[in-house]
Amino acid sequence: MLTDPKLTSASNAPEARAGGVPGWRSDRGPVHVPFTDFTHPMDDEEFTAVQHLAIDGDLDAMVDYAFELRRRGDHAQALEWLMRAGDAGHERAISELAAAQLSQTENAENSGQSLHWVKRAAESGNRDCMLFLARAYRDGEQGLVRDFKQMLRWALHAAAAHSPEAMRLVSDAYSLGQGVRQNPARALIWLRRAAAAGDAAAIQRLASRYLTGQGAERDPVNFFQWTSKGAEAGDPTLMFNLAEAYRDGIGTEVDNAAFFRWMNKAADHNCPPALFELALAYRDGIGVKPDAAEYHRLLVRAAAAGDPQAMNNLALRYLHGVGVALDAKRHVELLTRAAQAGEPSAMFNLAHAYRDGLGVARSQDQYLTWLRQASQLRHSHAQVELAVHYFRLALRGRDALNFEQAALGARFEQLATAAAEAGDPRGMYLLAMAHRRGLGVLGDMKLAREWTERAAHAGLAVAMTDLADLHRNAADGSSDPLNYFTWIKRAAEAGDVTAKRRLALAYHDGEGTERDLDACRRWLDVAAREGDQAAFVLLGLLDLERDGEIEPSQLRTALDPFMGLQAEVNKIKSTHLVREAPEGVAHFTTAEVLRSLLSPGAEDSTRNSLRLYNAAYLKDLQDGRLLFDVHDSPAAVLLRGFFPEQRSHDWPLTTPWDGREYSVYLASFNLRADYLDLWRAQGENGAGVCIVTPLAAFTQDRERMPFTLVPAAAAERTTVPDGVPRTIAPVLYRMEYDPAVMAQMLEGMQPHLAAIQAFKEPLTSGGGIVDALVRILVSEVLYLFKPEAYQGEREARLVAAFDIASDYVQRDASTDPGRLYVETEPFLLSTPGSRILIGPAVKERSATYLDLRYRLAKSRWSGSTRISQSSIEIR
Repeated sequence: MLTDPKLTSASNAPEARAGGVPGWRSDRGPVHVPFTDFTHPMDDEEFTAVQHLAIDGDLDAMVDYAFELRRRGDHAQALEWLMRAGDAGHERAISELAAAQLSQTENAENSGQSLHWVKRAAESGNRDCMLFLARAYRDGEQGLVRDFKQMLRWALHAAAAHSPEAMRLVSDAYSLGQGVRQNPARALIWLRRAAAAGDAAAIQRLASRYLTGQGAERDPVNFFQWTSKGAEAGDPTLMFNLAEAYRDGIGTEVDNAAFFRWMNKAADHNCPPALFELALAYRDGIGVKPDAAEYHRLLVRAAAAGDPQAMNNLALRYLHGVGVALDAKRHVELLTRAAQAGEPSAMFNLAHAYRDGLGVARSQDQYLTWLRQASQLRHSHAQVELAVHYFRLALRGRDALNFEQAALGARFEQLATAAAEAGDPRGMYLLAMAHRRGLGVLGDMKLAREWTERAAHAGLAVAMTDLADLHRNAADGSSDPLNYFTWIKRAAEAGDVTAKRRLALAYHDGEGTERDLDACRRWLDVAAREGDQAAFVLLGLLDLERDGEIEPSQLRTALDPFMGLQAEVNKIKSTHLVREAPEGVAHFTTAEVLRSLLSPGAEDSTRNSLRLYNAAYLKDLQDGRLLFDVHDSPAAVLLRGFFPEQRSHDWPLTTPWDGREYSVYLASFNLRADYLDLWRAQGENGAGVCIVTPLAAFTQDRERMPFTLVPAAAAERTTVPDGVPRTIAPVLYRMEYDPAVMAQMLEGMQPHLAAIQAFKEPLTSGGGIVDALVRILVSEVLYLFKPEAYQGEREARLVAAFDIASDYVQRDASTDPGRLYVETEPFLLSTPGSRILIGPAVKERSATYLDLRYRLAKSRWSGSTRISQSSIEIR
């Protein structure tokens, strides 16, 4: 019995009896009460004897009598006699009544008044009741007002009775200053006592303090010892922590076998993060032989158990079709769950899904929303990308001195600084750019150079290129060719395509190194294959130099008109981007093609992509030649000069040059859908189908960064087989039918064509090389023009030029001869708002409808795509 008089109460206090013990309420019928009944069943004679003793006031008899009454089903009388014994101070009765109350504490009716017997039991020294009261006072529950002093008092009593959890509560009180003055040293003493007594939570906290040095002196060995104790006692969280300690060598030697053993034990308890780490162990071969199948199995288990990192990685597998069928919708579902659970990488990837329309409609607002959330959680890639976004906005309005632009600049500086301080080299580079341009920060060229050097030394290729420039053109007008070459070579080796071209030129000119034309050609070839147009042209010019057609000093200046032409071509493409399509974008095709996309169980049933076939398969012989004939201007004459066969029946389907053969691949769409002439011309005279896709599915409005950054690495190491992408982004260009606009486009190219022609004329045998270069540069835009007679089609095209040996180019073996094509990213039917129109001349339209519904459901696109009948009548 506790001796503190403040803890005693009158045994017959009316408020204590008003609530009773809920498990014994007779108006609820028989309810099991957790009595610890050690008495044996009584016969009638013994029962009568015990009854008389109870009536005479024998407390032990009252308890025995209560148990027998309960055994015989008279719960109301049993409760009455047990409460009489409790009121008289019988400890066993008090303990049993308190136990009944503890079993009913979640019942709202019992709050407040029902703690009478719990308090009496606590006063009598019942440790569980003491601990219960400590928790109730701490949390302000069970009708009690939060009272930290009372919490501490009861926790101290329970701790004195050897309760490990109570010791931890006392530690918390000293740590947080609850009911007592803060005292970190006392908090640590009590935490050690709780841990030594086996409290798993205390062991976790104590180990964490030794690991981080917060609340205790940092001591990895003590961290390891306490973690080992808790793990061996069977705590799954500490098993997980012990496994990581073995993997990372914290307080012990690195031991991958021990890591795997303990992570396996934690995973056996279905610990979500342990399942994920065990999956990664099988993926990376840490403590076990790599096993892709086991990695996938455990990844699925971890995701199902709720681990957000596992959800993120599994989502990426659905996006790339690794180990599962491609399913962009499932990709988004998993990312959304992981992002909502607070996983920054999932937020970042979900932002990209909204930006690119991967399994969801494109949304700039959602892209920025998730990017901001990932940035707030210090995801460095998100911080950099968001900083780039603000940087781009600031660049657009840098001359507008207003508060909005100032705020944009300040936000950019904050994000870039956070990424830089987190060690992200791209953040460092952004700060360098900010200081160089005076955006968001005061312009400081010294700091600009400092941050550029830090980013370069951290491995960012574009920063290495800039640092090379700083060595080449110092502020004082001096030049350091040796350091220029050193850094431009490092940038090229780190992957910067511009640096590869410039390294080639350094070898060509002997800048900072010995002249080496073989190395020059080798690096130009690498840059050209990675899409650098200038490198592509320079390879041709290098051939002219080799053949003695031009001097080495002419190489750089000869490049300029070709690059001017390329800039004009890019301008034409930009002005032809489809910006509006209120009714969606229509693709007329055959029912067989659509069924092949929706074939249940087929290997590519969820690819959801479109093929761009070689322009050689076009039926219209004028396609690609209109600019030569539409306007007899000087520009048209100049353009024809680079296509000597353009009037011949042997129209060149490919442009051979330097061991390659370039040609155009395209796919046609229309900016109107259910239209009679289109059904007749492109929809099998109404017997085909039309796929209508929202414009949001196309890559039309993606804002480009103002400079090249290293792409963010995916959270999971998944690659396309052989590391080469096989699909292209679906960028849609509108066709032009107006001769006046065509003439204007030609006039824009004219000065560049004239300069190239002037360069070509004195050549003796190199004209074919120049022709090939021009033809390849302009090849894509040639297919964006058609005669006025076709303007009712309102056609739009996906257009891309490729070398016939490119890894993008594939062959359709189902045709004879096989047809060449390139493939888009998946986008056709998974974008919400997509439609399928069944042609007006399709037979068995109802059966076709049901067949397509079934196929959509099996392909998991029934939620994003609806099917309807054409409203056109064909007679």
